Amino acid sequence: MLKVSIIMATYNGEKYIKEQLDSIVRQTRKPDEVLIVDDCSTDNTYDIIKDYVECHNLFGWKVYRNEHNKGWKKNFYDSFFKVSGDVVFCADQDDIWFAEKIEKMCKIMEQNEYINVLACNLIPKYEDGSIRIASKYEKPYHNNYLEQVVFNRKSFDVPRPGCTLCFRKSMVPIIQELWYEELAHDAALWMIGIITESAYILNEPLIYFRRHSNNSSPSNKKTSAVRSEIIKRNKDKATVMLKHSELIGLNDENISDLKKIENFYMKRYMAVKGKNPIKALSLIVYLSHYDSFKVWVSDVIASFR
Repeated sequence: MLKVSIIMATYNGEKYIKEQLDSIVRQTRKPDEVLIVDDCSTDNTYDIIKDYVECHNLFGWKVYRNEHNKGWKKNFYDSFFKVSGDVVFCADQDDIWFAEKIEKMCKIMEQNEYINVLACNLIPKYEDGSIRIASKYEKPYHNNYLEQVVFNRKSFDVPRPGCTLCFRKSMVPIIQELWYEELAHDAALWMIGIITESAYILNEPLIYFRRHSNNSSPSNKKTSAVRSEIIKRNKDKATVMLKHSELIGLNDENISDLKKIENFYMKRYMAVKGKNPIKALSLIVYLSHYDSFKVWVSDVIASFR
């Protein structure tokens, strides 16, 4: 049986942290190790967690507090090297896991050794109780229960957030070589898993994914500065993968596709960052590269702002 570790990075999460901790304690398959690293919260998050672990006598749970604020990306990345499980789950501080999340996902990992990254579906839980148009995170990936995420331009964007993921610890040395300051842990896991044909999605919701004003996900604002920065992150991912193509095991077709992706994102970046509507409009020739017509229109709008 695979050993299971959970990594949770926390920061000012006192409002919801207990619900998340409760949902982990209620898992039908208990984790062997839980590592919680608080990033210098200014509220009572750290104390709440410490008291919770002590009161429930949770063996295998470890709670740390950083000496200085690292930011959530670095906090997660550094935590990868502190756990010992064969399979590692990433947890946010404000979501709620279904009781069978670990059990169902671990069963798939144990039965399919070729899967290195596995994500589940989610159900959004909006803070204000509203119902909104489903984002890419909330839509079923395809129709089958277990689906491989095939490498192409449209799969280059992260299809599921980090809180839905588990991955094999054996991936950490590769991540260590690829990682840079702006690379999020879920983006690193996805891009390695997809390019090596070892990333899968379980089309079953196993988590309530809380959405509110304090989420650290990229902004949906369509200003030139915000949108160009999001575009650049994808361009940088392609660049770093090409740089480490031999380590990852890219074939000639992968390399060719990545160069096209890098070029596509660079053209988008130059049009939006440069606030050049003419260049943005000309990107319609790359419409097949976009997730949708609406995304291209958003680039055009952002180039005016």
